Amino acid sequence: MLVLVALLAGCHQIAGYEPAQAPDAAESADVIADGQPTVYDVMAADLGAPCEGASYPRCESDCAAIVCQNGYEEHIPCFLGCVGSEPIRCLHPSNIPLNFEGLEATVGNTAIQGGTVIFDTATGKIFTPGMIIRPAGEGVLKDIGFTVVHQPTTNMTDPPPLGVFVFGDLTIASGTTFKLIGRNAAVLLSSARVTIEGTIDVAADLAMPGPGGYAGGPPNGNGAGPCAGGKGQAELDVYSPPDIAGCSSGSGGGGHGAIGGEGGACSCPESSLSKSLNAGSAGSVCGTAELIPLMGGSSGAGGVDIFSDPPPLGAEASVPGKGGGGGGALQISARDAIEIRTGAMLSAGGGGGGQTQSGGGSGGGAGGAILLEAPTVSIASGVMLAANGGGGGAGDCS
Repeated sequence: MLVLVALLAGCHQIAGYEPAQAPDAAESADVIADGQPTVYDVMAADLGAPCEGASYPRCESDCAAIVCQNGYEEHIPCFLGCVGSEPIRCLHPSNIPLNFEGLEATVGNTAIQGGTVIFDTATGKIFTPGMIIRPAGEGVLKDIGFTVVHQPTTNMTDPPPLGVFVFGDLTIASGTTFKLIGRNAAVLLSSARVTIEGTIDVAADLAMPGPGGYAGGPPNGNGAGPCAGGKGQAELDVYSPPDIAGCSSGSGGGGHGAIGGEGGACSCPESSLSKSLNAGSAGSVCGTAELIPLMGGSSGAGGVDIFSDPPPLGAEASVPGKGGGGGGALQISARDAIEIRTGAMLSAGGGGGGQTQSGGGSGGGAGGAILLEAPTVSIASGVMLAANGGGGGAGDCS
């Protein structure tokens, strides 16, 4: 489970630039990183003043981050605004390139009440069963912005792209569910305030992952993702036809913020195999506490069958289940505040493994991630923030 609430207090660290002068602790007090650096390229712009003697990057009174690019200063507006006076602090959302223009100049305020609203993080389409609220496509459509941002590859993983929706004020009323789907991790950016009374759902559904998560492992296959669960083992023993025996061990669950669950080992007491089969391996820990990069959970491995299809004479067919999908990843960043009121729920749980008949059970998917960041984040009592892992599927040892 990975849930981070960040009260932004400084400029997001700017990576990929050589400072004109290495700042000491006092000089860099106005530039505070909210996580690991994001690597990106700054778009071409008109040349500013020559870089002379100042510390870069830094924040200035025009509410911009100033970088030194090719010997000249470049001013890039801070998407989430600025706070403070001495020093001024420029706020920028995690995982988003500093040159992200944000589209905030043209987006409107959004209040949705009642029913389930589906957001496709791959296309930007927002719809209900009976209405299209925003058609697919990048840019600002129906007063809501959308774009896809590619996160930099790290030495540990190739993180998913981000499907970034941009709003002015955003209100999710009680009785309303935002269901986010698609392969990209989900980001909701607000140039004002986010108020949540309803539900935001990025959880996996059995083998189907949440946005930015990994699909459940296929039958007889390992899970997916950088910290996937490993499949169990199987042995068939035809020792005295028509009596046929065999056994298979359970498969492992996916990992993310914590180690996944190991599959169940299996011994074969009624078989001439006279051996035990090791459990499927548990997924390891991956990701960061800062949720940079933003990614969902890895998946569990599929169940393992004992007999081929068709099974030998006298044997019952094995029907292995799929592994559980990884929970999705959700980031909400707001310029003014995030308020989560009593009764609201944010869910990023992993999917449960499917049941296996006559074979080892499948592994559950790891929980996803929830990142909340704004100058003020308030969470009332009675709110549920969940990024739990899914349970392993049932199976038969022999």
